[in-house]
Amino acid sequence: MSRGSAEFPQRWRSWRASGARYTSSLGGLPRPMLLHRDLSSLVYSVTELERVMASLPEGSYEDEDFLESLAGTLECLKEEITRRDPHPFSSEHSEWVEIFTGIGLGWWAVP
Repeated sequence: MSRGSAEFPQRWRSWRASGARYTSSLGGLPRPMLLHRDLSSLVYSVTELERVMASLPEGSYEDEDFLESLAGTLECLKEEITRRDPHPFSSEHSEWVEIFTGIGLGWWAVP
């Protein structure tokens, strides 16, 4: 099975079928939650978020105009991820919602 131009090694194919599962601990109670339909969705989401984070200038979280621009960038990324896979943002309690909210509020600054 391939997705786009990427070919997944044989040993990874069962991971794609089962989806990327994660135990969430948000809200204090661990619970299983399907965050991605497959490994390619997880990799895409992490890679694209890293790309956005790497492009942010240091100290920019104190600029209101920057925060508005960042909110738009994160919303576009969220829409693109959701077009590929609805799972990451399907619950208001998912880790992805928490991560994007935290970045947008400046809780997670560029290292």
